[in-house]
Amino acid sequence: MIPMMTLGVPGDAITAVLMGSLLIHGLRPGPMLFAENPQMVSSIYAGFLIALLLTLIIGLLMMRWLPLILRIPSHVLLVGIALLCVVGAYAIRNSMADVYIMLFFGSLGYLLHLLSLPSAPLAFGLILGPLLEENLRRSLILGRGSWDMFLNSPIAMSLLALSIFAIVLPFIAPLWVRFKSDLQRLKVPF
Repeated sequence: MIPMMTLGVPGDAITAVLMGSLLIHGLRPGPMLFAENPQMVSSIYAGFLIALLLTLIIGLLMMRWLPLILRIPSHVLLVGIALLCVVGAYAIRNSMADVYIMLFFGSLGYLLHLLSLPSAPLAFGLILGPLLEENLRRSLILGRGSWDMFLNSPIAMSLLALSIFAIVLPFIAPLWVRFKSDLQRLKVPF
């Protein structure tokens, strides 16, 4: 939450969704949020404090009964969760289109799960994509349409090199492990 609120960069998929909901309501997370909407920031932090205290109180009071939920058969629990999802999607605008959208994206998420693809990059792309486009457009306007400004600064070059390294690393790492094991097999000290 701290990087999302202060810098406008989500730390995980959950804060990316929360950042998307703030953007939908016209609040742009980042340093200016504290200057432009201090009441909103205060109410968010107060809400977190109240939620923390209520979680502690409810957790202590219900500690004996909450494990009984684990005894509910999974097929009954999944039907109940699906029913609540459909009711929640319909209740937003009383529209079946929202239910169909929920079913589509639920199916997409399940397909990603079956293919062992993480959903966090998709959430990050949906939230950070428009911010990237806006700031790239602003940078190109400041640089009069020239891409050279991204290659002239040492900081920009360092960030570009780190980005390329992060993209190439998953392809190089297995080769490095294989090379290292070959050296150990040949008893070469390394």
